Amino acid sequence: MNKRDKDKLLILLVIVAYIAITVGMIVGTSYLDWKAIIAITVALEYFIIQPRLCRLYYEASNSKAGIGRFIPFWNEIMMFKSSNAIATLVSYATLALSIVVFFIPIEFIGNLFGDKIMLNFGVLMIRVIAVLIVVNCICVGIGFMNVGTKIRRMHAEFTDGGHQFATGSLATILLFIPIVRVVTLAGYMNLLIKLVVLNNYAQGVKNAEQLVEEN
Repeated sequence: MNKRDKDKLLILLVIVAYIAITVGMIVGTSYLDWKAIIAITVALEYFIIQPRLCRLYYEASNSKAGIGRFIPFWNEIMMFKSSNAIATLVSYATLALSIVVFFIPIEFIGNLFGDKIMLNFGVLMIRVIAVLIVVNCICVGIGFMNVGTKIRRMHAEFTDGGHQFATGSLATILLFIPIVRVVTLAGYMNLLIKLVVLNNYAQGVKNAEQLVEEN
């Protein structure tokens, strides 16, 4: 099986997975193990789609992603422009730190800051973590929006503006929501497979006038 066949198979598997999830939702929630669905979706995003998306994104930019594309969370930061990458990295670091602080023994907090802060510490940290999660979602969403903008520019460059690729408002909104953003990312990956794998696209290199949709 060559690389093109593998990429086509990956697209098929992603489609089948989301059809299965959709059917499950229609059949009824009482039969669904939501923890398993969330775990599978997260694994699909960070261990299959994002590594492949990262590799194709770098190849389209005449570069190589390296082994970093297999590291969860880091692989998405690798695709962001520097300002987005720094903001996202800081948001992940502060979120991770706040979660660690949340699990500090309450007795230690009381000895260090007094009873008043100790009694309100749990509620305060939950609020802080909630805010940091929202900030992180915004940072990641903006980062992927810029990735999508660059992919659309690549598509326009390849077709000399003859084919317009656009994502709807819902697809853009999904980028700001953990787990379900994988739907939009799968669309980005599919477009890059068409550009890089099927059409040998490379940014800044003159390409064929006709976009090959499948092979």
